[in-house]
Amino acid sequence: MPPLGPSRQIGKTRRESGQEAQTFWTEFLAVFGIHRRRAHAAFDRHARRLSTGGPGFIDLIWPGMVLAEHKSAGEDLEAAADQALDYLDSLPDLDLPRLILVSDFARIGVMDPSSRLRVWQKDRDPFGRAAFLSHPKAGGSQDSRRSATAARAG
Repeated sequence: MPPLGPSRQIGKTRRESGQEAQTFWTEFLAVFGIHRRRAHAAFDRHARRLSTGGPGFIDLIWPGMVLAEHKSAGEDLEAAADQALDYLDSLPDLDLPRLILVSDFARIGVMDPSSRLRVWQKDRDPFGRAAFLSHPKAGGSQDSRRSATAARAG
């Protein structure tokens, strides 16, 4: 079989990156005892960007709880957060998230969309802001709540 040309390699890399991002977010939610499908969280939801009026895709939306945008390694998390904010006007009120999460696999950021407060991994305890995911009303298990509390204490 001949080697893939540059354009086919790039296409494959993007596709694989998207699949890896979906795995990342599914496993991230699982840390808090959240089963993505049971929580009705979905990947690649169509949305309209406020800044351009053009179409886009929300990488992960858990209606009413979390909107996540994922970038390739080393890309700007601030730009990812801005992109996430750009989608909010296209969501019904009931779907507006409590948190926006951004990541590039190596780093993660958490943002409160109402206050625009951003906490990036280099800051102290970025996961403390995501601890609410372990709350029973968010669908987190009691074991995951204990684990999240122990992780914050340790």
